[in-house]
Amino acid sequence: MKRLCVAGLSGILLILALLSFPAVGSAEARLIVQPVFFLPSDNASFSRADLDGYSALLFAHLNLAREHWRRILRTDTFEITRDGARVYYSRRPGSYYTVTKGTDAAHLMLKELFDEYGDNRNTSRIIYLVIYARPAGPVQGEILGGARTMNGMPGTGGGFVHLELSSLLTDKLYPFQSTLAHELGHAFGLTHPNCYGYHLSENDSVMSYNPRHHTSGLPNFPGPGGLNPEEYYAIALNRLAFPDFVFVPAVHNPGNKQLDSAVESCFLGEMSPYIGAIYQKRSVGYELFFDGQRVSGPDAKFYSWSQALDNCRYNITSKPNIKVACRFDGSFFRP
Repeated sequence: MKRLCVAGLSGILLILALLSFPAVGSAEARLIVQPVFFLPSDNASFSRADLDGYSALLFAHLNLAREHWRRILRTDTFEITRDGARVYYSRRPGSYYTVTKGTDAAHLMLKELFDEYGDNRNTSRIIYLVIYARPAGPVQGEILGGARTMNGMPGTGGGFVHLELSSLLTDKLYPFQSTLAHELGHAFGLTHPNCYGYHLSENDSVMSYNPRHHTSGLPNFPGPGGLNPEEYYAIALNRLAFPDFVFVPAVHNPGNKQLDSAVESCFLGEMSPYIGAIYQKRSVGYELFFDGQRVSGPDAKFYSWSQALDNCRYNITSKPNIKVACRFDGSFFRP
């Protein structure tokens, strides 16, 4: 698992850092969850009626998962596309995704979707929610369910989720609603709670494997499960997904646990270069200082030069009683 540097911030400085950065969505589009029905070449095409029914059910699940995350975060939730589900007809058979050695199905499918939609890992603002339709006949290998961020640390770009059509329709393989809420958490940058020392099957986090969270069909209300302090901390770093969520220590970490080192050790690794090289990685990036104290969070290292200019200008203008200093890749600047 790749480690990324996290600045050691006190609770007060972390609040300042998050409040001092205008919503990323004001500078660039926030992440959007985009469903895609993925059909290998040996799967018959959907009828219009089938697609309408599957899409309606999927969006009902997505809206319920959205309310689940709103209940957890209170001040924000994720965005869903307003353009409906896409249908992607692959030129490759199901065995290509279930038998191929060396490169897993997630990378194979995402690379095809990048090519199809003209997207890439560096500028993508999409969380691809792929619903894989298995060909009829004998069950073939893996696919099942999983998710990850494209570029690793929360707030560095888009994400990828893959689930199976059979689970959407029948809850076979796994309960669809609770799995959807869980896998979206991975796409936002969260790992499993055992990485922080919690019990994987007994912890109350939506990111756990707690059987009490399992759903049946489409429930009438958001499911159970919340977040641990470390997970609230990590979610606050993903300002592309949740620009209106602010980590407040008294609310999200009432036990005053030391979080930064724990979260640092549990960042997800980025997807492989198979889907394209990462060009935006840098070792320093943008840094913001208030009266000589660095208050920027670790997500600032991925800010572009234009984002750094906008943010520095915003803080200089809005905080006349604080000495604001800005640095980009090691060099101080003023906008």
